[in-house]
Amino acid sequence: MKGRKIGVLTAELSDSYQEGVWEGITEEASRSDDSVICFLGSRIDSPDAQEAAANAVYEMATPENISGLIVIAGAISTYAGRERIQRLFDAHGAIPMVSIGVPVEGAGNVGVDNRNALGELVDHIIDVHHRSRIAVIAGPRWHVESEQRRLAVEQRLKDHGLTLDPRLLFNGTFEPESGRDAVSKFLESPIKPDAIISFNDRMALAAMKELQCRGIRVPEDISLTGFDGIEETLYSNPPLTTVHQPLKDLGREAMKELRLMMKGGERRNIDLGCRPVYRQSCGCAAHEENEKDSSHLQQSHIQATRRLEEKERSKVLREIGFSLSETFETSALLARLREGLRKIGFGDGFLVLYGGDENSTERILHNLIEEAPSVFPKKKIIVPASRILPEGLLTARSGKIWILVPLVFLDHALGYLILPTDSSGGDVYEILAMQLASSLQGAQLLEQIRGHERSLEKEVVRRTRQISETNRMLRKEIDKRIRLEAEVTEISRRTMERIGQDLHDDLCQYLAGIAMHTSVLESRLKNEDRNLRDGIATINKLLADSIERTKAIARGLLPVGLMEEGLLLALKALAEAIHSSSGISVSVTVDSQWEDDDKEQTLEIYRIIQEALHNSVRHSGCSGIQIRIMDTFDSEGSPFFTAEVADNGKGIAQKKPVDGMGLKIMRYRAEKTGGNLKIETGTTGTVVRYTLPVLRGTI
Repeated sequence: MKGRKIGVLTAELSDSYQEGVWEGITEEASRSDDSVICFLGSRIDSPDAQEAAANAVYEMATPENISGLIVIAGAISTYAGRERIQRLFDAHGAIPMVSIGVPVEGAGNVGVDNRNALGELVDHIIDVHHRSRIAVIAGPRWHVESEQRRLAVEQRLKDHGLTLDPRLLFNGTFEPESGRDAVSKFLESPIKPDAIISFNDRMALAAMKELQCRGIRVPEDISLTGFDGIEETLYSNPPLTTVHQPLKDLGREAMKELRLMMKGGERRNIDLGCRPVYRQSCGCAAHEENEKDSSHLQQSHIQATRRLEEKERSKVLREIGFSLSETFETSALLARLREGLRKIGFGDGFLVLYGGDENSTERILHNLIEEAPSVFPKKKIIVPASRILPEGLLTARSGKIWILVPLVFLDHALGYLILPTDSSGGDVYEILAMQLASSLQGAQLLEQIRGHERSLEKEVVRRTRQISETNRMLRKEIDKRIRLEAEVTEISRRTMERIGQDLHDDLCQYLAGIAMHTSVLESRLKNEDRNLRDGIATINKLLADSIERTKAIARGLLPVGLMEEGLLLALKALAEAIHSSSGISVSVTVDSQWEDDDKEQTLEIYRIIQEALHNSVRHSGCSGIQIRIMDTFDSEGSPFFTAEVADNGKGIAQKKPVDGMGLKIMRYRAEKTGGNLKIETGTTGTVVRYTLPVLRGTI
């Protein structure tokens, strides 16, 4: 890797603002020999423990690792004022730095002129649409850009003889929920607004949905505007009036400015121009001014296509996450990670894990490709604490742009992942890091369990003659093992439910949004070529099929109706989902009067049956599976609740008994409920039987 190494500090790349700036930085970097490393942390001083732990990666941007630094300060300063941002820059004062969005002393500064564009927008709202009760959805009070925008609005209102009523000012966090909360506050105020100006588009789009849910029309009842000019504003209903920030230009100019400073040039303050873009949400008709947007339709189509490709990568990444969640062996975990990265298209990458002991400063490097053994020896490599990677390791790499994303589980930092990119990135890095961190935590817990098992065996041998003390230690260690096993099970459950929730709430909603857009496009192309319209209709059908398939997968991972509708209906939904995804016939028969009042117990029984079904689908080669729920009695007449999963597959009689983690967890779940698990198999067919003793009178 030749040239200088440029560091970039920012929060999530899945946000349109950071994504746009990042694209500008990488495009400009591609024109030189400079390489770029993006330290993908989060918002500094965040009250969220997981975000705070992730921000430790910012401390890696040191002179040993980079030659210059760009900080997208407007994105990471949600919870920090100017003084806190200044301290962040002062901590990196030994290298040339450029700030984007927030002016900082001792650094080059690239921002936008908020005043003129917002002034024009206020004039337009008042003079053209005759609004006078104007509300503002701002960022935090300490956020520099937000305060600049507030002062610009207040000054222009004053020029019109108006004031900003404090009851119509809401300080949010730039996140969508702030838009919804602001609308609730404004509508409860005795002064009802007839216009709302939001200081970013994400809050404005959320405010629009909240207004519409309450039966308030935009723009007939309330004019609404945003700020930033992100792509989503083109496709809202109605399209959102906004102030367009030149996001990519911000990134390009920051990169140019940093190059000049690294060559010895003086620091400068650069403000780029913004412009209002008037659309229907403020009350304008969809004609002349909006044709400026229409002229970019072809470019928007290209961008939309790219985003669909990125979302497809995200879908594959979720499948990888599910694969990772199925194993708790570190070596197997790394093998599945390598395989998954190849599916996505990554040809390179590194994983650095911190030492198992929480007090250890050791960092162990894992290569994520199998090639180049001469460059990357197979022996264990320790990464110095002052380095991102061992010196010179990236020299032989062909990539120029890298993403460094922290691996954090709850508030515990496990290490970091370094992957190459030649595009804007997106949420794939964040999703992969989240899934990998969860699986790594599970692997570490399992290794602790095994370590305790080994220690226990030694302790028993060593202290055989001290029976009383040995028994005490045994109870202590067994209790600890049970607690750790419960944590492993809980991590597995939470991971499956989170994947299911993400599929249902994120991917399904995104696909539904795309379907809406293609429907709008289809209606707009009603007079166009029939083949083109048929193509759009086919896309709509494929999207509908994708939504149904995704919902089916999500229902298997997250049994939403289990607690409300009971075990029987949840099992029927699971059977339908498995039949839909695999084509295998799955029947459910019930001959039981058992009442599942214990919800936690019911969930464990559901998971046992679910794991047995998945094992049959994956390993038996069967064409049919039967789920039977029944009441049984032993030889003494004692009642039992019994659940059986029987397939007509090849059985496992000719193989050694499988004792994998999945079977261990099934047995643990059975023991946890007070039940018993047995597996009966032969040359054909396998039966997994779960029995639970019940009190007389409950069935």
